[in-house]
Amino acid sequence: MLFDAKTDFYNGAGTVPKPKTLSFDWLEERYRMVDGSPLEVTEVESAKQWIEQCIRTVRGKYTIYPINYGCSALDIRGYKKANNLALPELERELKEAIVYCDEIADVGNVRFSDGKIKIDCVINDKLGVIEIEGY
Repeated sequence: MLFDAKTDFYNGAGTVPKPKTLSFDWLEERYRMVDGSPLEVTEVESAKQWIEQCIRTVRGKYTIYPINYGCSALDIRGYKKANNLALPELERELKEAIVYCDEIADVGNVRFSDGKIKIDCVINDKLGVIEIEGY
């Protein structure tokens, strides 16, 4: 057999190495670079980027994503910005989508304050608040 079922061909140790996450600037719509190389992010920043991508991806629009990935809550009732009507729906959709992100264990309260969406979540057994601007 070409690949032994017990040994992973990535590193031969039986475990798959964690993929690197590159920093993405959503406002500029490009990857952040330092000295010509893409900038890698921490686990917390990776989870923040994952949540932001999930919020920006319209649920069910792209076949590359699973059916429960993405959010349609911010388009609720014709609003294009976060508002108090959309937050419970956004929280529900994020809770359904977290199964696709290894770093995020749980999504708690979602609120809108000072032009930011604030999300209480558990990332790798640590409770924290992720703030996402631009909504």
